Amino acid sequence: MVLRLLFKLNCGSLSLTGALSNNQKPLGRSRLEGCRNTHHQTTMLEVGISSNQPMPLPRWETPPTRKDPAYRFQDDRYTLGAHAMVYSTLVTGLWFFQLLYRADWLWLKPFVTGWTVLLTINAAWVLLVARYPGFISEKKAQNEVGIGSDVES
Repeated sequence: MVLRLLFKLNCGSLSLTGALSNNQKPLGRSRLEGCRNTHHQTTMLEVGISSNQPMPLPRWETPPTRKDPAYRFQDDRYTLGAHAMVYSTLVTGLWFFQLLYRADWLWLKPFVTGWTVLLTINAAWVLLVARYPGFISEKKAQNEVGIGSDVES
């Protein structure tokens, strides 16, 4: 099932129409009025909706290995994200229960301080120090080619 949304922009007037591709039932229409002009731009946006099938997982083209710089780049960032999520969950939970029980846990401040230092070192390493020879991220590739730059030659 594909949800099709059609956007029409007429000099300040936005028309949004939605329909399901299976039986083309209209989902509704929304209109913001403005001035009328013959110049208009139409954009079609299709969004896939699957109610009975799970979302497909992205597949790595080759067997994943830490020797592959692109895999290491992604793996390091996912690991940093997981580290930050576990940190935020446990630290806020510990502080919450300390306040809830009005406990005086003397070990909590040094524990949180130490973990914050470790997370900061991990983030600095992954984001600033780590190099992946042979891997060029999409952002760097766009900057090298000049895609997305506002400067015109």
